[in-house]
Amino acid sequence: VGLNNVGATCYMNATLQCFINVPNLTNYLLQPQNFMNITQNSNAYELSSAYCHLLYSVCCDKSVGNSYEPRNFKDVISRKNPLFQGVNANDSKDLVNFMLEEMNQELCKLYPKQNNNVNNQRNNMNINQLDKYSILNLFKSDFSKNNNSIIAQNFFFITETKMKCLSCKTLKYNYQVLYLLEFPLEMVHKFCIQNQLYCNSCSRLSNSRCVSRLYSLPKTLIIILNRGRGKAFDCTVDFPSELNLSKYVLCPQSIICYKLTGVITHLGDSGMSGH
Repeated sequence: VGLNNVGATCYMNATLQCFINVPNLTNYLLQPQNFMNITQNSNAYELSSAYCHLLYSVCCDKSVGNSYEPRNFKDVISRKNPLFQGVNANDSKDLVNFMLEEMNQELCKLYPKQNNNVNNQRNNMNINQLDKYSILNLFKSDFSKNNNSIIAQNFFFITETKMKCLSCKTLKYNYQVLYLLEFPLEMVHKFCIQNQLYCNSCSRLSNSRCVSRLYSLPKTLIIILNRGRGKAFDCTVDFPSELNLSKYVLCPQSIICYKLTGVITHLGDSGMSGH
């Protein structure tokens, strides 16, 4: 089923078609109990409810013909985020960010919050004195307490950045939860960079070497190759039907190879125009 343009919404329609074709997310939201809990509480799950109704119309409603008009979904995202108001052209990346963040917050309400039996655990620790695995476990524990939605389970993953001061050789580790991998096109092959960072041991800005790796992999991986707003970037990008990430992952994973679900390509002379 296609999606009708309801006013410069090619960015929205392309994004929705990719999300619709994520089986884990679609099957979960269309399960009768989940669908009813979300759609009958539209005040608490406003964006998720609008998306569930769109899913049902596209995937289940036999009365829908060859195309569906996602006007209600457009009205909801316009109401919740001024960026999507009117008929201005927008970027799919902005909608992906908004949908994942907003739906994660909404759908976390379907799960009871976990009880924290360790009071003020973080306040009683000196993070700088912990080894990398203790920092990582504390980081994962903090994140999982409030992020147990179907969005987090399918899209979120952890990256590790190892920073080495080139003056004193001190190592520092930083962990970050992401729901998409984003690269500037000109840096797509650079996982290691040199930069100036503040070193606590040297007490000054020092030349540092940073190496980023994937600590965990999500069930569904979103990659954005960003040419920047208003820029034209003349290069060819190949999208393999299968992507193996084993050489970029720190720990053994059950998922290291991804099959391509969809590609959104911006066509135009700049990031501010086109389709």
